[in-house]
Amino acid sequence: MEFVFGKSPGYISSVVNMEFVFGCAVYTGQETKLALNSRLTSNKFSTVEKSINGFLLFFMGLLLVEVALCLGLKYYTELQGVFIAAEYLGPVPVINFRNVLQDLLSFFILFNYIIPISLYVTIEMQKFLGTLFFEWDEGLFCEETGQAAICNTSDLNEELGQEEMERFLLGLALCHTVQLSNASKRLTMNNNLTEGDLLSMHLDYQASSPDEKALVEAAARCGVVFVGEKGDTMFVLVKGQLQHFTRLECLEFTSDRKRMSLVVRDGDGDIWLYCKGAESSVIPLTEKGPTEKTLAHLGEFALARQTMSSHRESIIAVSYSKMEAGLTLLGATGVEDKLQEGVQETLESLRAAGLKVWILTGDKVETAVNISFSCGHFKPGTIQLFLTEHHKERSCVQMLQAYSARVEADSLEQYGLVVDGQSLKFALKNQEMFRKVCMACTAVICCRMSPLQKSQVVQLVKQSPNKPITAAIGDGANDVAMIQEAHVGLGIMGKEGRQAVRCSDFAFGQFRFVRRVLLVHGHWYYLRISTLVLYFFYKNIVFITPQLFFNFLSAFSTQAIYDTAYLSMYNVLFTSLPILIYGLFEQNYSDVKLLECPHLYKEIANNVLMSWCSFLKWIAFGVWHTTVIFYIPYFLMMINEAILLDSTPIDQWMFGSIIYHCVVTIVNLKSTMDLPCVQQYQPPRGTMYWVYFHAISSPTFWLLSVLAIAVCLVPDTTITVLTPHILSALYRTKV
Repeated sequence: MEFVFGKSPGYISSVVNMEFVFGCAVYTGQETKLALNSRLTSNKFSTVEKSINGFLLFFMGLLLVEVALCLGLKYYTELQGVFIAAEYLGPVPVINFRNVLQDLLSFFILFNYIIPISLYVTIEMQKFLGTLFFEWDEGLFCEETGQAAICNTSDLNEELGQEEMERFLLGLALCHTVQLSNASKRLTMNNNLTEGDLLSMHLDYQASSPDEKALVEAAARCGVVFVGEKGDTMFVLVKGQLQHFTRLECLEFTSDRKRMSLVVRDGDGDIWLYCKGAESSVIPLTEKGPTEKTLAHLGEFALARQTMSSHRESIIAVSYSKMEAGLTLLGATGVEDKLQEGVQETLESLRAAGLKVWILTGDKVETAVNISFSCGHFKPGTIQLFLTEHHKERSCVQMLQAYSARVEADSLEQYGLVVDGQSLKFALKNQEMFRKVCMACTAVICCRMSPLQKSQVVQLVKQSPNKPITAAIGDGANDVAMIQEAHVGLGIMGKEGRQAVRCSDFAFGQFRFVRRVLLVHGHWYYLRISTLVLYFFYKNIVFITPQLFFNFLSAFSTQAIYDTAYLSMYNVLFTSLPILIYGLFEQNYSDVKLLECPHLYKEIANNVLMSWCSFLKWIAFGVWHTTVIFYIPYFLMMINEAILLDSTPIDQWMFGSIIYHCVVTIVNLKSTMDLPCVQQYQPPRGTMYWVYFHAISSPTFWLLSVLAIAVCLVPDTTITVLTPHILSALYRTKV
C-alpha cells in the first residue's frame, strides 16, 4: 500500500510497503520553515520615483516663491502708489484679509501649472505599455519550456573494460534506497519484458535523494535496469536477462561515514558488498582496481565491491568499518548540477557592465566553489578568502580583521570571499567590517544559507554608504525572501516550483536572459523614463514662466496671459503625445549594440540621468527658452505694435497667442533635438475668435517666431554638437 501526502503546492511525498500510517502535522502555520524564514516586505520604489519626489519638492518651493513674490510686489506697488496715475485701473483696493486670501488663491491658480500633474498619468501609461514590450520580446522566449517573460509589476521598469563496467553499473543499480512507484510496479510484473520494453516504459523511480535517483536512472540508460523488488529480493535487467539478488543488509549512509553499503547474494550464491560514497571515504578502503585511472576522472562518488563469505551472521556482527575494507574499486560517478546555457557569457557581460555578482546558495562550500569556477564567477588566479567553520564569534572577527587588513594593503589583487552560514551569523553582527571586506572582493560566495540569511545579505548590501541598487535572482521557494528584499526581484521559471516567479518583479525561463533584461531592457527603460520626467519639468517651466513675467507688466493684477483653452490643451494635446511615443519606442542603441558592448551600461549607472546636475541643466534651458520667447515679442511690440497683416495693433490675447505659439513650437523642437524618435507636433489653427488666424497670416509674426526660436536653440545646439567631442577628448586623456 502506498500513502501519498501533499507537503506544498507542486510537491508530494509517499510511504510505501506499509499497511497503515499514523500521521501527525507539526511545524504548521507560523512554525513552518517558510514562515520562519520570511520577513515583512515593504513597497518597492524605483530610484526614478525617489528622484521625482525630490524634483517635485523643488517645484513646490518654486511655486511658493513665485506666489509670495507676486503677492508681496502687488501690495508693495499699491502701498507705494506706483500705479496711482493710471486712472483706468480704478481706485486702489482696500487691503484686508478677504482680498489678501483672494489674491493668494488667484496667484496659486495662475502658477499651479508649473507642477506637472499630468506627469504621473503619462508615466503610468508609459510603464504599463512598456511592460507589454518586455513580455513580447522574442529574445526572452525560452524554447525549451515554451515560456515567455513575465512582468509582475510596472513600477520597476528601470534590473545557466566491459566486465568492470558492467559490475560498476550493477553496483549503481543495487546500492541505493530507490523504489518504483506503484504504477511502474504494475508494469514490470510481466517477466517476459525485454530491456527495450522496460526502457520504453519510462519507469518512475522514487528516492529520498535526487542524487540516488539520478544514478539509478543513469545505470538504466546504460542497459542495467533496476526493475523493482519483492521483499528482500531485488530484480535487475542486465543485457536482456532478469537477474535477482537477495538483500542481506544495508549499511545506511551517515554524514560521518559519508558512504553507504549494501550486502547482497547473487543467483550463484556469492555474497557481495557494494559500497558507494564520497571519494575521500571510499578510496582509502580499496586494495585493488583502477585507482589511478579513477582518480584522474574522479567526480562526486566512488563505488567499490567485495566478495564475502557465506557466514552472514558472523560478518554482520562486526562493525561497519571492518566490513567496508579490502574493497575493489569499480569506478566513480558524478552527479553534476549542470549549468544552463549561456551562464558564463552572462556573468562576463554583467562584470563588463560594472555589476558585482554574489552567489547566495544552500550548497556546501566545495560544491559552490566548483560551480563558481565552472561558470566564470571565480576567475583562475582569484585569491580565495575562506570565512568558514567558525563556531565562535571571536575567531570569526579575528579572521575578518586579518582579511580586512589584507585587502586594504594589496587592493590591486583579485579576491574572492567564501562564507558559510554558521560564520555568517557572526559576520552579520560586525556589519561594517564584513561589508568592507565583501565590497573589496571581486566576487562573493555565501554557502549553506537559510532563506532568511539570504535576505539579510541583500539588506547588508542595500545599506552600504553608496546605496547600490540590488537585484536578486532565484528559482525556488528558498529564494523568495531575498527576491522580495532586493530593489528588483528576478524569478527564473525552473523546476523548483513557481513561488519565486510569483513573488518576483520580472520572470523569465533561463538565467542567460538576465543579460538581455538588464543590458537591453534596463538600459532602454531607464533612458526613456528619465528623459520623460525631465522633459515634463522643462516644458512646464517654459509654459508657465511667461505668466510670471506678464505679472510685472499687469500691475500684479492676477490677469492670465493664456486663454483657458490653451491651458487645457497644452499638456493634453500639444506636448504629451510626442514624449509618450518617445517613452515607448526610444532606442539610443540597438539591442545588438548593447549586448556586444556591455560597458554602455555604465553610461546610465548611478542614476546619472536623473541627478540634480542633469535636472538643473534642463531647468536652465527652460528658463533661457521662456525668457527669449517672452521678451523678444515684448520688445518688438514696444517698437511697433502694428505687426499684423491689417496693420492693427497687438492686444493682450494676441500677445498671449504669440507666446503660446512659440512655447509649443520650442518644446516640440526641443523634443526632436534630444528625443530623436519624436516627430514635431504642430498646434491647431484658429482659437479665440480668429485671433490665432490673424497672427499666422502676418509675415512679421513668422519672422518673429523664427528669430525667437533661433535664439532659444543656440545653447542647445552648441552643447549637443560639442558634448561628444569633449567626452572623446576626456576619454583619450584618461587612456
